Amino acid sequence: MIRRLRGGKAKTENLPILDKHGELLTNSKQSLTRWKEYFNDLLNVPSHVDPITIQQIHAVTITTTEQRRQEQTPSLEEVQRAIKQMKNGKAPGNDGISADLIKAGGLPMAKWLHEIFVDIWENETIIEDWSTAILIRLYKNKGDKKVCDNYRGP
Repeated sequence: MIRRLRGGKAKTENLPILDKHGELLTNSKQSLTRWKEYFNDLLNVPSHVDPITIQQIHAVTITTTEQRRQEQTPSLEEVQRAIKQMKNGKAPGNDGISADLIKAGGLPMAKWLHEIFVDIWENETIIEDWSTAILIRLYKNKGDKKVCDNYRGP
């Protein structure tokens, strides 16, 4: 009855969470720092690879023709092929542009993207926004909502 009067379920973004030591964080800045720490630990797992194992990996040699092909700037046809392979109905990126919108742009959109890709290829610099990701935490519908492990990220 209380939920109905109040207007549904509590939003998970407003709930307090627990830090690593089980202490309750109610301050939004502290919570944000905890989420950052949690996803950093989750996604940036240190790897320890034996140097002998690395030495046992044989580098594949490619033909000079294939090497030249890989060194060429992306062609308009490659961009058009990549656009066709994009899945429809997916959430847009940080810029709000979805694959559906890119596909609807047709040839003018492909040419515009091609110019951007060629510029990036030739200058060997990437647009800073492309290296930024936004993680949205999704509750797994099990366990305590205050525990970060009970959420999915990427």
